[in-house]
Amino acid sequence: MEALNLNQICGDDAHRADSGGEVVVKLKNRPFYELNSIRQRQENYLRRELDRIDDYFTGYEQELSQRAARAHSENTKLKASDRLAAAKAEHTRRRTDQVQRHEIRVLPRLDALLLLAEPAWRTTVTLARHGQTPTHAAHFVPRCRRWFLDV
Repeated sequence: MEALNLNQICGDDAHRADSGGEVVVKLKNRPFYELNSIRQRQENYLRRELDRIDDYFTGYEQELSQRAARAHSENTKLKASDRLAAAKAEHTRRRTDQVQRHEIRVLPRLDALLLLAEPAWRTTVTLARHGQTPTHAAHFVPRCRRWFLDV
């Protein structure tokens, strides 16, 4: 089996350094198109969820304020103000929860391992279309869980 050069795997923006037997891969200015699509999708989902939460709590806070304004009893006004404070705290908590849920975490060592393993996940694929069976080279990119045809 032929040994792979790091530049074959990562391109020209890769650097290799040995530190105590450990291979360190440093990528600079590498366009991770698969991560960009994931990031954009997560941003869209997050924006939609935050808008939904903000709309709900804005309406709820207005309703509680109107109830407090209509109330004549001091006890009822106090309960309404307590509910309003609880609603504001819950609004903040839910926004924070959604931001954390839509966060993308990259584990550099695992990502580097997968980047080094990608060349091993190459194969040829035969596609049957309209009575023809052309053969294409393909590779699996585990970070985005997709097969790509090398056309």
